[in-house]
Amino acid sequence: MKGFYIACGVAIAAVGAMAIYSAGMFRKVLGRSDASVPSRDSELVKTKLQPYADHIYNGVELLHGEKSETVYTQSFDGLKLAAVCLPAEESRATVILMHGFRSSPYWDFAGVIKKYSEMGFNLVLPYQRAHGKSEGKYLTFGVKERRDLLSWVDWTKERFGENEKIIVDGMSMGAATVLMASGLGYPDNVKGIIADCGYTSPYEIISKVMKENMHIPQYPFIWIFGAMCRVFADFSLKECSTVDAMKVNGKPVLFAHGEADDFVPYAMTVENYDACVAEKVLVSVAGADHGISYLVDQKKYDEALDSFLEKNLG
Repeated sequence: MKGFYIACGVAIAAVGAMAIYSAGMFRKVLGRSDASVPSRDSELVKTKLQPYADHIYNGVELLHGEKSETVYTQSFDGLKLAAVCLPAEESRATVILMHGFRSSPYWDFAGVIKKYSEMGFNLVLPYQRAHGKSEGKYLTFGVKERRDLLSWVDWTKERFGENEKIIVDGMSMGAATVLMASGLGYPDNVKGIIADCGYTSPYEIISKVMKENMHIPQYPFIWIFGAMCRVFADFSLKECSTVDAMKVNGKPVLFAHGEADDFVPYAMTVENYDACVAEKVLVSVAGADHGISYLVDQKKYDEALDSFLEKNLG
């Protein structure tokens, strides 16, 4: 009998330890993120982005320029969402750019901002919910963010005109956001989707990170983590997926991914691409790590991007 009580005590302690660990992981992964803005004296020079520092700083300075402004809209669930807006003098169209997991518009899109601006686009760069200047306690891996994106589409139509042509562009979690939003249905004036290094679903990317990056067993931690998502953040890791959205998507998609990405596997974009039933293009960049395909091979990316925009915007 004594052994039974000891076994029960050990089991309870183990469950408690897993719950405590999972709660800490939940707060660390889904809690608010206020990523810094790259600057000349930031840690950027010590990262994989160091070779592209000048290019990135030029984009950041443009986003901080006199023409940029902070704008706001409201989410479907009542959050005040913020974005950096850079209007063009003579607009060709508007590009809405959704940044990635625990990042910011400055980190993820500084490299391509100058190009978009010189092409005559209005630029809208939202802070995803629970990031930066936007309200929200928890991020949701694109599940609620896909609805936030549709709010920014509506805002764009109000600001720049009901018939304004729109391109939605996303990086990493932002790529999953713009892809999964297609499953809800974009209005006619959204003319194309650009998705750089997006994952296949919230459940699959969390499972991968637990196993390969955090080195913890997927089970039972994914169950505990999933339960916390439902209880505290009101969403399910299996609520939607980019693969399912691509099966009903009606918008042209430019997929891009670095072949050396060790965070979101290149194979996930291939799976999204294969599932897409609309017009599609895949740009793979040899040697590019997560989120830096444009910086690593700008010539290849620009050629695909120019062709995609010309075909879908005219």
